Amino acid sequence: MQNKSIFYIKTVLLVLLFLVSGCDEEKPEVSAKDHLNLSRLYFKQGSFRASIIEGKNALQIEPANVEILTTMSTVLLKLNDYNTAEKLIKRAILVEKDSQDLKLLLAKTYLFQGKNNSAKDVLNNIDHSVVSNISDYQKLQGDLLFTSHKRKEAKVWYIKAIKSDTKNIEAILGAAKTSLLLKQEAEVNKYTTQAIETSPTDIDALIWQARIFMLGKKYIEAENTLSRAMIELERYDILTASKYTAIDMLAKTLVAQGKIEESFTYSNYLAKSQQGKLQASYKSALDLISKGGDITEAELAFQSILKQAPSHKSSGMILGLISYEKGNYTEAEDYLSKFATDENTPLRSKKILALTKIKLNKTDSAIKLIQENIEHNKNDADLYALLGYAYLRKKEVGKSISNLKQAIRLSENNTIYHLNLAKAYLESKNTSSAISEAKKVLKLKPNSQQARQVLVSAYFSKKDLIKTKELITNWLVESPNSILALTISASFEQKIKNFDKARTQLLKILTIDPYNLIANMNLIRFDIKNNKLDKAYERLSLIVSKQPENLSALSLIFKLATNTNSTDKAIQTLNAIFAQHPLAINSRLILSQIYLNKKQPEKALVSIDDILKIDNKNTKAYLLKAKALFAQNKVNDAKNTYQILASLSPDEPTGYTQLGLLHLKQKEPDQAMKFAKKALAIKSDYIPAHVILYSSAMKTNNKNIATHSINIIKDNTPDSHIPYEMEADYYLSVKNYETAVKKLRQAWSKQQNIQLANKLMQTYFNLKQDSIAFDAWNEIAKKHKNDLKLQIIYSLAL
Repeated sequence: MQNKSIFYIKTVLLVLLFLVSGCDEEKPEVSAKDHLNLSRLYFKQGSFRASIIEGKNALQIEPANVEILTTMSTVLLKLNDYNTAEKLIKRAILVEKDSQDLKLLLAKTYLFQGKNNSAKDVLNNIDHSVVSNISDYQKLQGDLLFTSHKRKEAKVWYIKAIKSDTKNIEAILGAAKTSLLLKQEAEVNKYTTQAIETSPTDIDALIWQARIFMLGKKYIEAENTLSRAMIELERYDILTASKYTAIDMLAKTLVAQGKIEESFTYSNYLAKSQQGKLQASYKSALDLISKGGDITEAELAFQSILKQAPSHKSSGMILGLISYEKGNYTEAEDYLSKFATDENTPLRSKKILALTKIKLNKTDSAIKLIQENIEHNKNDADLYALLGYAYLRKKEVGKSISNLKQAIRLSENNTIYHLNLAKAYLESKNTSSAISEAKKVLKLKPNSQQARQVLVSAYFSKKDLIKTKELITNWLVESPNSILALTISASFEQKIKNFDKARTQLLKILTIDPYNLIANMNLIRFDIKNNKLDKAYERLSLIVSKQPENLSALSLIFKLATNTNSTDKAIQTLNAIFAQHPLAINSRLILSQIYLNKKQPEKALVSIDDILKIDNKNTKAYLLKAKALFAQNKVNDAKNTYQILASLSPDEPTGYTQLGLLHLKQKEPDQAMKFAKKALAIKSDYIPAHVILYSSAMKTNNKNIATHSINIIKDNTPDSHIPYEMEADYYLSVKNYETAVKKLRQAWSKQQNIQLANKLMQTYFNLKQDSIAFDAWNEIAKKHKNDLKLQIIYSLAL
């Protein structure tokens, strides 16, 4: 019936246009103004689809017509298509740059999208003295404060807007909503009544009144109000947000009155719509969480929503939070990076994203994200605390302390802030301040185990063994089954060489938690030391049977296999994991690496292919595959594999670095330099790429590039021997032995190894200083008296 009436109106208008055009033989043209008038007419009728079509027709004729652009924007805002509305308003502003009303409409659109900072910037730059409706400007200021949770200030602006225009329904409803949150019941009733009296058929006013009735459990009154709203909403040809809300509320009101069958009419109507299905799925998924249901079931429900609507932001963010709580930080980052980075994302989700990045050791990315948010939230203590935590993980303790202090200044007695500050002071060797902060934590939270841990570490650093022992003893008396206390006690006993007591404490931990990783790892080290390899593997098997992807346990299997020549036992252990957990990728990676170390690249490739069947984008697998291919002398295949690796991780320099290294091994320094530069274009301070660049520059006699790379490496790794050894190599290449020996001595002060000892010996020989040529060898030989291999090499050198 509605479509017929629309067709009738359009026909009448076209006939009138024909009559007005006179008796011209040419067919009358419909102007942009005609389409605009039709668009407005359809909008008033609730025929939004037709309104949009006519608006588009008008824009095709006059694409820069500001009146058409603003009308279309208004329709799109009604339909919640904020992005398109924003684009059209911006187009209008390009035409009328000085229009304050257009800027006001843009600010309104930003607020609808939750882009509060953008809305604030626009409002701050509006000359409100020349806007056509000062009440709208005041109302938007109220909205901005309302969304920033500044309720009292918001209400002041809403009242200003009402005084400027007593019929501003949006301002009146804003005052009513703010009063409700401020628990001002009389004010709520006053403004709700005023809204209805001002405009008895306004949809938003009727829905608000019904909501107030429902809060007061006045279901009959709520039903009557919603029925009045439905009379207006029947005209709508699209399920708008307001229509959806009204129908949903009406169904709930009927259920509350026991009119179950009657409510089905409305709930079934919603359930049939795509928006209704999504809303229902989302609500049931939320209910699973709020009612303490199975989190896995809730997770599957949210994943189902994303399959139906891939851009459903709320579901994406909740999945990110669920993944974070489960400790699946990689998955959490994937979800939150996609759904929690735009301007209208709640700040809490952005904080979780930053914390997730820190957990994944992506501290630079986390720091950048936090700093961006601090720009708009300068008084948010959590952001400064997160920044301090990120810098602490990066070992930049000065910046960590500075930001944690700022967080403490902005907060009241936050134990986590003080605890992290204590850890930062401990890291900076400022034990007195660490103790002071840890004690503050214990005053606020007397049972804080981490604060006790900091105290123990601080007193041990001060070499106050009596106080350290006292703290641990008291801790164990108060909490005899505390795993952390027992772990700290075992660690302390190991440090003071009381190994039997340490072992006793570790075994006690296993009576509480048989799979405790730290206790098992330490006991494994005891087993290895006592040559009980079967017992060590037994413990490792126990851990990986429950945690097949536990990197610490897998790394220990690898280390055990490498250092004790027990590779067969390691392979047997890893294969046992696959029998229980066929998708255990990290275990297969370790197995592949073991095969490579055993110089069995063909077996490594079989294992790697198994990984790529499970995850065909696994970058570590491609890295190992290239090494296995190179070991088989399949150089071109290895190069192609590294190219795949580079394409899979365009933001990581690993692929190009490995290509550079391969070309260096092939004695192709020009090609090596080319790929090293590609790697450095991705990450300018990537040390492995600089090492390759230096080596290839030395081979091509490009001393400037070599020196530049040495300086970069030295700046980024001040405690490393590598840059000094590089400098020595440079001076040796130009036969400047005096400077070379100085650089080698600097390298030796950082780390002593056979290679350096040999270089020092040769350099002293070149300087004709035979008497001190073997000094470095003496040093290293004394330090490693039990290293038979080293002693033999030393004897040969002598």
